[in-house]
Amino acid sequence: MRKRRIAGQMAKARVSKLTKRGRTEPVKAEKRIQAVGGFERARAWIFVAAFLFSCLVEVGWQWREVNIVPDQIGGYRLLSTLHLGAMCFFLVALVLHFGLRLPFCLVWRSYDVEWLKKLGGYARRYSPVPPAGKFNAGQKLFTLFALVVGLIYGITGIGIHIPYKLPPDVVRGALNLHFASFIILVCGCLLYVYFFYVATPGRLALLTSGKPTERFLRMHHPHWYEELKGRLTLDAVRERLRHRQKSREEEVVEMELAEEVAEGRRGKAAESEVAKQKPQETRDQEKSTESETQQGG
Repeated sequence: MRKRRIAGQMAKARVSKLTKRGRTEPVKAEKRIQAVGGFERARAWIFVAAFLFSCLVEVGWQWREVNIVPDQIGGYRLLSTLHLGAMCFFLVALVLHFGLRLPFCLVWRSYDVEWLKKLGGYARRYSPVPPAGKFNAGQKLFTLFALVVGLIYGITGIGIHIPYKLPPDVVRGALNLHFASFIILVCGCLLYVYFFYVATPGRLALLTSGKPTERFLRMHHPHWYEELKGRLTLDAVRERLRHRQKSREEEVVEMELAEEVAEGRRGKAAESEVAKQKPQETRDQEKSTESETQQGG
């Protein structure tokens, strides 16, 4: 019993020592890189807000049993107005976010084809992640998918609000196409969020702070990481050259260059003055020659 008690006390002392050591030695934070700007992140969150608002209004629009707008505050009329506004808001956010991403997603490289062949590394559990640029092949395909299906969803959603200006068959087809595109878009967005955010830890930092870890960029976007690294190193070199202390020889050279520039400016000013004085001298000479000819005649 005594030996067990001593062993237990020693184990507790060891655990407390390790915990204290862990507290006194903080974990070193991973290096992060500013990869996404504020405007790009704002576009993404605007689209998320527009999509969620459209989903909420669409549920009340398609399934009248779900009474999201009571009759006391407007009922169906208010819901119809909200649906039209949601469609307009969704189209603006869609074009603002995915439309500006479209030029990047139309350019395909050899590593994008490799990404598709390996299915982004999601097919196997421990398969290596294929290389990619700023947007991998899956994100490029989702951009095209969201633009096509989203435009169909938004345009048909606006079209069903003007039934008296369109033929009945067109309105009926727009209703069916609007509902089908809504279901397809929701399923596609859920799959996108799962594979690219839930199953890919670290990507959410691109939308929150815009500063993912250096390890995440090296693993999932190595080509983009090299571009960012080159840009950051170039900016850092320029900043150092701008703020570093200059030597005596460099100061002398800069002073000589400044003097040469000043002398060049003075020379140009003198030449311009001479050019202004020349016409006056030529006039005086002409007058003198005329007077001489008159006297000679």
